Amino acid sequence: MHYDLNAPPQAAVDSINPNPVNYRINSITVPEPIDAMPLMVRQPNNTLMVLSHDKWVAPLGQVMTQALTNGLSQALGVPPLPSQMTAGKNDPKVATLTVDVREFDMQPAKQATLSALWQVRTPAPASVTITCYSTLSQPVTRGVAALVTAQQINVSKLSQQMASVIATSSPVTGARCQTAAP
Repeated sequence: MHYDLNAPPQAAVDSINPNPVNYRINSITVPEPIDAMPLMVRQPNNTLMVLSHDKWVAPLGQVMTQALTNGLSQALGVPPLPSQMTAGKNDPKVATLTVDVREFDMQPAKQATLSALWQVRTPAPASVTITCYSTLSQPVTRGVAALVTAQQINVSKLSQQMASVIATSSPVTGARCQTAAP
């Protein structure tokens, strides 16, 4: 089976932003050991097992980027700007987002956990930098499909948190956030 991380239908949400904000995703990174196509699950003895027949549709970093981009586009009502459409990395009219996935853990019949450190630099006139750490976890039943669905929900919730910060230029509940002026 091949899987992606796009939100399952029950996790999809409507746009939260009546006034679209231009934003750009600077980078989304995942830990190198798990940035592969085969799914990896944590065994009870704390070792990782590679599943030979269950794979992502692309390396995990690409799958994560696509799912977060889709979730942000849906929540904000607009897609991110491509890098070449903005004058420079510090365009004051464009919010920027950087994501560093710290944990992407799937434990069969137990839980799926996603932790990420992420940062939004909001556009003018607010122009603040908000750095947040999110840990999202879903309980799971047996089976690979349950693990994937749980991670899809985690990614959807993470994109909602990010979209809220981009739209409001303020920290979000559900994540540990710090705000700094430019």
